[in-house]
Amino acid sequence: MTAQVSSEKNSMIPMSGRITAGDTLMPRHLPHLVLALCLLLATRCDIAPPSLPTQVSAATAPQPAVQTVPSPWNVGWIPADSEAVASRMDSVLEGTGLSGHGAAILEYAQGYDVNPAFALAMFRKEAEFAKPESIACRQNNPGNIICGGRFGIYDKMADGIRAYFWLLDNEYKPGRTYNCEDIRCIISVYCPPRDCDTARHVEQVVE
Repeated sequence: MTAQVSSEKNSMIPMSGRITAGDTLMPRHLPHLVLALCLLLATRCDIAPPSLPTQVSAATAPQPAVQTVPSPWNVGWIPADSEAVASRMDSVLEGTGLSGHGAAILEYAQGYDVNPAFALAMFRKEAEFAKPESIACRQNNPGNIICGGRFGIYDKMADGIRAYFWLLDNEYKPGRTYNCEDIRCIISVYCPPRDCDTARHVEQVVE
């Protein structure tokens, strides 16, 4: 088959028939027609064919981020400027029974190698940061520690805070009584299924 060109400048005959002098082509069709003629006549063509949409494989498709549960024993994240961390804690604890105790919490966290973020999460879950007028506040026991079958009583709030960190360090750490590597293990002992919804407890502490 031979393509014919009319006397009209820039007019071309497509596969379907000849274009008369009165016919015109829209400029947006021109690249496609040129490409079709190049392929038909096996001539060199400088116009690239339209690109096809690429399909992203499952292996390269973006994957949802996986939330990492922090270690209860990680204190390596605490910056050198510990005063700023303590100040931030105090802003969170303002108006609670633990108000003004950010520095004490941080001091014991570093002294016993217990993640202060985990301790705060437990204080929040156990007693709403020793909510004013609560038993935890009256007895200076923000961790709701049980001693001899009853809630422990401490002379000062700082004593109750220290007791909580001492308990984690001496009873829950790897190699100690409960040999806990993670938060789930600690809570499974601290709040066993017979006493509470342990799975929900873990979720609320990790949030």
